[in-house]
Amino acid sequence: MKLEANPDTIVLYKPYTKHEYVVHYAGPLRMEPLDQSHAAKKNKYRIFLSGDRPWGKIRTEADSARRLAVIKDSYGNAFIPFLLPHYKEIIVIDPRQFNEPLLGFLEKQGIRKVLFLNNTETTTNQEFTELITASMKR
Repeated sequence: MKLEANPDTIVLYKPYTKHEYVVHYAGPLRMEPLDQSHAAKKNKYRIFLSGDRPWGKIRTEADSARRLAVIKDSYGNAFIPFLLPHYKEIIVIDPRQFNEPLLGFLEKQGIRKVLFLNNTETTTNQEFTELITASMKR
């Protein structure tokens, strides 16, 4: 009851760079990196990237030619919008749902820089490490 009377607040810093975010399942689906419709739902953390997806691509009008892949768990979702002004393209991959050979996929996308953005405990979790290793071999 005390938690309901004292809810958390979230301050959203909207990306000031024009962008397009497309997630991929069986086919592409356009979404917003910050979707405030989730504020009225049970899982409010889905405001960031609308939750976890196998992979997505964010294209921006940033004054940069840099491209980046972010290998992340759900903790990375809130940070990714801060990257938009600095990269022309960001590939977002959640290895828990991604089913392609990771290295081949990154090569096909022309990605040369990778950022691992995870909960600290995730990096020490052997299952997560094995998941990354297995995705390299697929």
